[in-house]
Amino acid sequence: TLQICGCRALANLLPVLGQSFDQVSPHFPALYQGLCTMLTDATEDAVNLILETLAIVITKDKRHDLTDVETVVAPMILKIWSANFNDPLLQEDVSDILGALIERPECMPALCKRAFPTLSAIISQPNQQPNGLVEAALDVVTVLLRRSTVQTASLAYASLYDPVIRLAMENDDHGILQSSAECLRAFVRAAGCGVLSIEGDGLNKLLGAVARLLSPQLDDSAALYTGSLVILMLREFPAQLSGIIQPLVAALVARLATASMPMLITSLLLVFARLVLMGVPQFIALLADGTVDVKGEPQNSLDFVVRTWTQWQPDVQGSYQIKVTCSAIAELLSSGEPRLLNIPVRGKIVTPDDGKIRTRSRSKKVPEQYTTVSAASKFLACLIDTIEEEIEAHSTARSRHGEFGDDDDEDEDENGLEDTTVGELLKAQSGSLANLFGKFGDEEVIDDVDILSDPLNERDLLSFLVDFMKHTRERDPTLLDSCAVDLTKRQVETAQGVLARADPIQS
Repeated sequence: TLQICGCRALANLLPVLGQSFDQVSPHFPALYQGLCTMLTDATEDAVNLILETLAIVITKDKRHDLTDVETVVAPMILKIWSANFNDPLLQEDVSDILGALIERPECMPALCKRAFPTLSAIISQPNQQPNGLVEAALDVVTVLLRRSTVQTASLAYASLYDPVIRLAMENDDHGILQSSAECLRAFVRAAGCGVLSIEGDGLNKLLGAVARLLSPQLDDSAALYTGSLVILMLREFPAQLSGIIQPLVAALVARLATASMPMLITSLLLVFARLVLMGVPQFIALLADGTVDVKGEPQNSLDFVVRTWTQWQPDVQGSYQIKVTCSAIAELLSSGEPRLLNIPVRGKIVTPDDGKIRTRSRSKKVPEQYTTVSAASKFLACLIDTIEEEIEAHSTARSRHGEFGDDDDEDEDENGLEDTTVGELLKAQSGSLANLFGKFGDEEVIDDVDILSDPLNERDLLSFLVDFMKHTRERDPTLLDSCAVDLTKRQVETAQGVLARADPIQS
């Protein structure tokens, strides 16, 4: 219809108006009235487009008082959401509208009084709700907290914090537990230390919820987002947690020992990386005297975490996550702590010399065997592999953008460390290495506000690792040489390329 075409035109036009926006601003009151009228009898296909347009109009409108708009729009939106909570596209549009309204000071008190009791009633009685509604309510709360002021966060805390805590403590549904962890993370982010001061026991409740979410009795998927929650707690409340962090670390180690899902394992390793960045001595002290049961066998907690970390570091995904873990590994290597760096870990796979092909059935009868190396050697190998991957990624991006000229470049070394690339890398004497390669890469889209607010996210990983290798050579000339015997030929060549201005390491 003509009205739907008008909505589509508005949705495309408003975000790109720029300075011409003032010319259409006087027509916004009529737009609100028209869009709300359309919503009352819109078809299912049209609802999403109308909501999307309404969200854009509210977000862009900085000139009008929206008190009357909230009075009409909020009840209508909440009604539509409660009837269509299983529609992810519609829920996203509803969250955008509510988030835009809650950012307006004139709308915030009324919207909180309208929305929070409804959401609290849903979250407080999970067994009486249709499947999916509790998760949808938690997701809406999370979105509202991301866009809220301190006053809004306090109102949300008063009516929603305890029900969310109870869900994390008592519910067994994996989806609800995941959404609960994300919602609690939003509380920690939005309220900061206020979460701890209200009622005087906010931190104890939070720690109890985290302990439940880390329970080995729960399925791995239930704890997937708990690592991110713990990391934010460590960032926001370091002083408050300092005296009571030991039980939390013990719970993290115990959960890591029972985890089998790669996403959970790497998310928990990210927490230990954050602990390292808070201080290597503290990291060692928290783990060195602990014991954890690993498949019926007691192991020292520090040894277990280091062995697991060296084994799973190659599986860490995401540019930010790799930056955090590699930065932590660099701190561990720089510490020179023999108690940590001399821990024996799994090295390279031992290739049988009998000439027989290793079939699946043979692997079951004769398990793969590995050499044993020091943690220092394995950690160093992980950093060298990351350097190689970074150079390869940039080299591939440059080739894709035609920087190497003709089509014959497609036959270049597939490993991405051809002489041209390494030469250009080592000639970068001024500025960051990102200036040499950064413009060619495909940027990873990151929308996690906690990641975006972490200075580590801005770290130029390639420059950092190259500088680390060179500084390590200057500070401790024997470390690289002592580890080289456990590196592959490829890793030694990469390290030699990075250290081209110094003496080559001896393999």
